[in-house]
Amino acid sequence: MLINENWDKVLQQTDVNKGFNIFLRTFLHNFETCFPMQYVINKTINNQWITAGIKVSCKCKKSLYIVSKTTNSPIINAFYTQYNIILQKVIRQVRHLYYSKLIRTPSNKNKTLWKITNKESGNSYGI
Repeated sequence: MLINENWDKVLQQTDVNKGFNIFLRTFLHNFETCFPMQYVINKTINNQWITAGIKVSCKCKKSLYIVSKTTNSPIINAFYTQYNIILQKVIRQVRHLYYSKLIRTPSNKNKTLWKITNKESGNSYGI
């Protein structure tokens, strides 16, 4: 699209700022035509059992993963593997405690169990 534009207005300008503004306006018009703004709906995961500490640990795990892939150090790879195993155990334990508490509190335990099962299996009518 930029090749097909007429640039005579830009080239005929004696003032550099005016020429640049004309160029920028033309460029932005073509850019927005070729690459329209797309709005993405951010689906938030509503896992109430995820704590702030787990979020921090997951970010740390991600940075360790990047470091372990960019370097070939066996010490870093072993540390990442051990960190990942510990984090998975912590996540399992926290999830277990959260769902155990949910199951113990309601009067209708069967209904609660089915809600948890549907939520974990990915059905849309979960908790």
